[in-house]
Amino acid sequence: LGDFYVMKMSQVRVYLNVHSYLLQAEIPDVYYHFKRHKVNPDLYMVNWVMSLFSKTTPLELTCRLWDVLLLDGDVGIFRIALGLIKHIAKVFTRCNQDECLHLLTKYPMYENNDEVIASVRSVSLSKRKFNKVVSKCKSEMRKGETVS
Repeated sequence: LGDFYVMKMSQVRVYLNVHSYLLQAEIPDVYYHFKRHKVNPDLYMVNWVMSLFSKTTPLELTCRLWDVLLLDGDVGIFRIALGLIKHIAKVFTRCNQDECLHLLTKYPMYENNDEVIASVRSVSLSKRKFNKVVSKCKSEMRKGETVS
């Protein structure tokens, strides 16, 4: 994921497509709601990755998320992203674009950190599955298609 930090846009686009693919598979109702309201991953994922979630989540939660990153590596970023969205999925499906983007840039402080971490841990994403999705997204991008 170092490509995010040097802004290698072709690779960043692959990872954004990976997130879209995983979001559609893991939380389809939110995926379609985001699609309908034009809440694209580039509007939040780049910031999440660049700050390792520290700009978005309260400090105590950020520290817990970093534990996941240390244990899971690159896959952890995608598990965390999906877990954060999954935890408040019902809220997202009632929001318009601006409200969704607000939640994606300032995660609610009132959320129970243990429950958020449980949502992150509930995302089933192995390194093998992650690499398969990355390969699929790279292949489809070479063909000029997008996964989402």
